[in-house]
Amino acid sequence: MFYVRKRIMLSCSHNLNLPYETPCNNLHGHNYVIYIHCKSKNLNENDMVVDFKEIKSKIHNKLDHKNINEVLNFHPTAENLAKWICHEITNCYKVEVYETENNLAIYEID
Repeated sequence: MFYVRKRIMLSCSHNLNLPYETPCNNLHGHNYVIYIHCKSKNLNENDMVVDFKEIKSKIHNKLDHKNINEVLNFHPTAENLAKWICHEITNCYKVEVYETENNLAIYEID
C-alpha cells in the first residue's frame, strides 16, 4: 500500500447558522491547517497515489482567501469541510481540519 499526505493552509472566512447564541454565527475567519491523507495499492500512470498539484487546484485554489459560504453549498462546519475535501480528492481516505491549534475535525472513510 502506498500512502501520501499533503498539508495545506487556507485563510478563509465563514459563518455558521447555529440555533443558539454564539459568535460563530457572525462572519469570522480561520487560518486552517489541513492534512489530506491518500492511499492506493497501485500507482497511477504517473507513478503517484495522487498528484499534489491536484490537491492544490481542487482545494487551495477554490477556497483560499474566500468566504466559503459563498463557494460551497453546505453548512461549512469543520466536520463538513473535512468530508467534502475527502470526497474531492482522488484516493483520499482521511482529512484533518484544524480550525485552530486546539480545534480539530477529522473525517475518515471506513
